[in-house]
Amino acid sequence: MVLKIYKSTEEFPKTELFGLRSQMTRAAVSVVSNLSEGGARITDGEKQHFYGIARGSVCELITQINISKDLSFIMEQNFTELLELAERVRMMLNKMIK
Repeated sequence: MVLKIYKSTEEFPKTELFGLRSQMTRAAVSVVSNLSEGGARITDGEKQHFYGIARGSVCELITQINISKDLSFIMEQNFTELLELAERVRMMLNKMIK
């Protein structure tokens, strides 16, 4: 998902370099970073804490994907692919937290 977000935001307007583009890439990186950190924790409570942060980041990313489409920064096909991918990650995180 991170790679697809980076690739998809390359075409954003230069004015978004430190705006929406930066927020999207940081949110995507946050998901995998928190999964990694959570996986390295010992207790289930610690793991769930980081998995919860990852879920928050993917929910943030879903909102940003929708905003990108509304602003016509991404095409419909790319939008659908990114949204489905992010939703799958969100559902996986929900299962991991349970």
